[in-house]
Amino acid sequence: MDLHSNHESRKSGGRWPEGFDRIPDEDWLKKPVEESAMRYNKHGSNAFNKNWDPTIAQVLSVLDDEHIILDYSCGTGLFTERLFEYFSRPTRILNVDVSPKYLRVVADKFKLDDRVALRLQKRISENGQLQSLDDTIGEVLLNRGIDILTSANAVHLYPNLADTFASWNRVLRRGGLALVSTGDMSNPKKRQGDWRLHDTVEVVHTIAQEIVKTEPLFEKYRHLIDDDSLMLAYKEIRSRVYPPIKPIDLYLDELSDAGLEPLHHFEEWIEISTTELIDALVPYHDVVLGWIGGSEKVEGDPPTQEALRDRLFLMKYCATKLYMQRDRLRGPWTYITCRKFRD
Repeated sequence: MDLHSNHESRKSGGRWPEGFDRIPDEDWLKKPVEESAMRYNKHGSNAFNKNWDPTIAQVLSVLDDEHIILDYSCGTGLFTERLFEYFSRPTRILNVDVSPKYLRVVADKFKLDDRVALRLQKRISENGQLQSLDDTIGEVLLNRGIDILTSANAVHLYPNLADTFASWNRVLRRGGLALVSTGDMSNPKKRQGDWRLHDTVEVVHTIAQEIVKTEPLFEKYRHLIDDDSLMLAYKEIRSRVYPPIKPIDLYLDELSDAGLEPLHHFEEWIEISTTELIDALVPYHDVVLGWIGGSEKVEGDPPTQEALRDRLFLMKYCATKLYMQRDRLRGPWTYITCRKFRD
């Protein structure tokens, strides 16, 4: 069956607005699925994704068959997949992401399900500027408006909160909900010993440097530690993928300024195993410890197989050392519920 067909679907989903193409005919959809995207998708069943449960519960409590949900920064569609485990109603979900390789997986999963549409938010300049969300979803859907917008564990990645939240306001209907969650927000209730991904990544990097300085097995990478420009380049990459933690008040103020009234916010703690934490870091090995063996992002060439084995070993060893072989870790997750109250 043609990937872009809207017919013979396995679900009789609600109708999308007339003139809206559920899966657009774009070149990136014709490319094969990338292995790195499949590795990311594979972690959809681990305990990390317990963090979606409160958001799913909120969606289900207000859901109507005629609603359209927009999952912003959808990745490989794992949130949609989990949501569908709880209902078979004709509510429609638009998956939006900046990554064509992740959306390619979404297309494969849901190409026969009329409830699901997808859009790539394209990069329109060399400095990484993104197409507006208005242009991404298109005039047809913009005129109709979105009922519920979800952003699960991604808001801490957005470099310009004001612009992002303003775009959410423009696509939401008056009274529409924005449901935001992240495990990388400053949380006053965080206890000593609780983990956050940003903190873990930085400490793993520091421990790895100490090991490379002292262990003969990794002596071949020792000179890299003194290369200030190289270390700075990798620090900048880590800061983009795992940005410094911001306080919750900043998010609340920015949301309110954008016309999205924070109705309430709360915290939950997610328990995962150290193994699951390591599994979550592995797809980003070139970010966490890319300087071990190099990466295409910085040096222009991928690591050798030997260097990649060293890198993955160090990541796992350092994470285990950091958490002193604890079986379970406890991390704070923050949830914010907003309503559009003005344009």
